[in-house]
Amino acid sequence: MATAEDIEVIKEEYLLKARFAPQKDIIKTHIPAGSSVLDLGCGDKDMLNYITCSDYHGVDVCELADQVHDFDGDLLTWDRTWDVGLMVSMLYYPEDTDRFLNHYKQFASKWIVTIAPMP
Repeated sequence: MATAEDIEVIKEEYLLKARFAPQKDIIKTHIPAGSSVLDLGCGDKDMLNYITCSDYHGVDVCELADQVHDFDGDLLTWDRTWDVGLMVSMLYYPEDTDRFLNHYKQFASKWIVTIAPMP
């Protein structure tokens, strides 16, 4: 039987997903099917429920990400690029937003960046 704590965690996860669903519905219209996608701040990779892509790489502190990374620290680098880069409501985390954006812009041909109020 689920404890009150378990139920609260499930409720918080549901509310968080519901909060970002409208953004993701809009974002998916800007990602052509079959695109390769780099998703910075991917969380549990829920964006995959909204898009059809040929290649997806999600980066987040969440253990479900393809690459686990804390965006407060070092900048990552890859030896490839993607068609589309995503930053969905995650620009609150890097200490130096300008440095962050200038560094990561090289890894995708097109970027979709959204900003939403923090809960």
